[in-house]
Amino acid sequence: MGISIVPGNHDEHLRAPQQREEDASTRPVSDRMLAMFFIALATALVLGYLLLSKLADMSQEEDCALAHRKDCGASELSSTTRLATVAAMPLAGRQPPGGV
Repeated sequence: MGISIVPGNHDEHLRAPQQREEDASTRPVSDRMLAMFFIALATALVLGYLLLSKLADMSQEEDCALAHRKDCGASELSSTTRLATVAAMPLAGRQPPGGV
């Protein structure tokens, strides 16, 4: 009873050292493809946020109109205007974190 090796069923350690080095240098995903994936992901996240913000604003306007209120657009700021207003506000009166 002898041990036989089936052709095509060789282990990694039986490969020549030169062939293992070539396998280690090749990556399954290139840097360019990885960068493109992250750019596409960031773009999708930003566009999704903008779409969600627009839908929320439209819903607020629709709720106001269905409640038969007047000046629905002038009474409330849109979310993008609110964000710009909050970002432009000075930080006066706030304590720095951990400081006096």
